[in-house]
Amino acid sequence: MTYEVTEKSVNNGEPYELYEFTRGIHRWRYTSAQEDIIIDSATYTAITIERGNLEDSGELGRSSLNITVPRVIDFIQEYIIYPPSEVTLLTIYRNHHSLATPKVVIWMGRLLNLKWRESVVDLNCEPVYTSVKRTGLRRKYTRQCPHVLYSKKCGLNNTNWKVDGSVIGIDSHKISVAIAGANGDNYYSGGYAEWDYNGRKEKRMIMRQIGSLLTLSGIPIGLTGSQTVSLYPGCDHLLATCNTKFNNKLNFGGFPWIPIKNPFANLALW
Repeated sequence: MTYEVTEKSVNNGEPYELYEFTRGIHRWRYTSAQEDIIIDSATYTAITIERGNLEDSGELGRSSLNITVPRVIDFIQEYIIYPPSEVTLLTIYRNHHSLATPKVVIWMGRLLNLKWRESVVDLNCEPVYTSVKRTGLRRKYTRQCPHVLYSKKCGLNNTNWKVDGSVIGIDSHKISVAIAGANGDNYYSGGYAEWDYNGRKEKRMIMRQIGSLLTLSGIPIGLTGSQTVSLYPGCDHLLATCNTKFNNKLNFGGFPWIPIKNPFANLALW
């Protein structure tokens, strides 16, 4: 009997679902079945899991899926202090106990955010189709450059600007890296710090840099004293900075010579 026939059957269906969360090289597998399921040498741990209805919607941005899981499972523990930097992907499979056929994918997407609620956690996920959304006319007539630093439009290769240094102090969301002060204050302001943690890359934006002291946008999860951290300088998106700091004025996307006076404003001539 095929999956389609079993799925439509009134009496023969014994459905269960498999949930696979992926972040970098790490995978967490769970199932809605009463017992653990082993498929393709992978074990899916049985947990109490509940999800919303799967809907086809013409508005991709609103086709979210809510999933409720126990807050004690391993996957959730990494979100207790601070959300990981990397995107968490989710694939949901469905099958029937009476079938030996491979599992069928019924939903794919990514985790957007979560909400702690007593003994459970609500996961808000969006489908993979939202990745085809495109922004409209985002360029603005402004003196500052609208390009994201180190993006394709910016043209700078972040690896050419990376500086590695050892952490000599950590205090909440502030860290000290001796090499950070070599280029003066605020050289790394607006950039970011990156380090290895649990087989993945963690990143935090550098809000301010005074000497060797860096103020990060959040708590540096997994970062320890004497660990190596990579620093990337920041940009204030002004033409002078783009030219003198990065020698990249040919890729500057702003309009620095906008007239100070608006020619369309009401101006009394006499």
